[in-house]
Amino acid sequence: MKHKIALHHIKFSTVLLLSFGLLGCLYGQETALKSEVSPFSYGTPNDVGWEQTMFQPMLDSLQLWCADEEIMGVEVLIIKDDIIVLHEAKGWADKEENQRLKKNSIFRIKSMTKPLVSTSILMLVEEGKIGSLDDPVSKYLPEMNTKKAKEITIHQLLAHTGGLSELFDSHSIRWDYYDNLQSAVKQIGSKGRQYQSGSYRYSDEGAGVAAFLVEKLTGKDLETFFKERIFNPLQMHTSFFNPQHNREFIERVNKSYRYDTKANRFVEGYSSKHSTSYGMKYLVGAFGILSTTLDYAKFIKSIMDAGYLNKKGILSSSSAFVATQTHTKNDWGGYGYFFQTNNTKNGKTINFGHSGISGTASIAFPKINTIVMYFTQSMGHANYKNFMRTLLEIDDFNRNMEKTKWLVDKRE
Repeated sequence: MKHKIALHHIKFSTVLLLSFGLLGCLYGQETALKSEVSPFSYGTPNDVGWEQTMFQPMLDSLQLWCADEEIMGVEVLIIKDDIIVLHEAKGWADKEENQRLKKNSIFRIKSMTKPLVSTSILMLVEEGKIGSLDDPVSKYLPEMNTKKAKEITIHQLLAHTGGLSELFDSHSIRWDYYDNLQSAVKQIGSKGRQYQSGSYRYSDEGAGVAAFLVEKLTGKDLETFFKERIFNPLQMHTSFFNPQHNREFIERVNKSYRYDTKANRFVEGYSSKHSTSYGMKYLVGAFGILSTTLDYAKFIKSIMDAGYLNKKGILSSSSAFVATQTHTKNDWGGYGYFFQTNNTKNGKTINFGHSGISGTASIAFPKINTIVMYFTQSMGHANYKNFMRTLLEIDDFNRNMEKTKWLVDKRE
């Protein structure tokens, strides 16, 4: 399933986004950063062979977008060869309270929770708890053993080809009607697929079913599994579900904004600073985790290290690689196992990552060992494409992509 896409085409088609850190270190956050930055180290573009001022035009654009309130605030983080070459922040964390965005603030990453779920599923495959991704999920979940759901495979869940509904789809269940993930999945199974299986259709319900599969096979709630198998091993200590259970971090949670098209401006979003996403009682898996640019970069690094750089990660090399390959095509490129992907015509991975509806996104460029994070809290008007275009118009970045040899090419 190879999707033909030229490198320069990413400038206009990809919606995988990047993230930047904040200017200023109020409330003593510089100390917190020193303990949270590992395994990365701070440096400069010169340290990795890039022009020292190469990012200035991009930073100027970010400043302008925030000043004009095209976005409310943005944190951007760029890491090459494990060296942080840019970590900047612009705009507001909470405009109404006159609070500027701070470096390593905490964002609601929404659908960027999904790759954590697919990684968990692949761990269970490696451990033999799941026999094959081609198994019907009903083999493991009686809740999905219904006429309209029993043939949906685990592969289809992870690749968004199972025919289940999206969060804002009129056919979708109301996640907040249920007290736990099992009850929600039982309703999904009863309702079954709403669309033809086998073709791409983004599905939050499918991600929720995959999340419950993790809970069922491990006997642990999803957040506990994330903490034990992903967050703690990778030192992602500022990633969590419920701010009320992590009160030491509440002051670092940014205010949520959404763009009101009628008012033509940003207004307060759907989640308060102190609540879970959408006020949920349980972690859905399709969304729900709060995190920072540095924390999520550690997760992306682990996947890229294992899949492409012949280094140890939380997954085996083969699992990390298959997760970030294109299994189905969509409007912006392709989709792996809960990873958005872009591949060359012969299947080499140009980039992979994921975005979240509130305005956060991650993207990895395995060829040049580079990770980019673009985090905003500006739902509905996040300027994703403009940011990607601005980044990929930087001459040094493009030259590096064009001249660097592929470190790993498992397609040949």
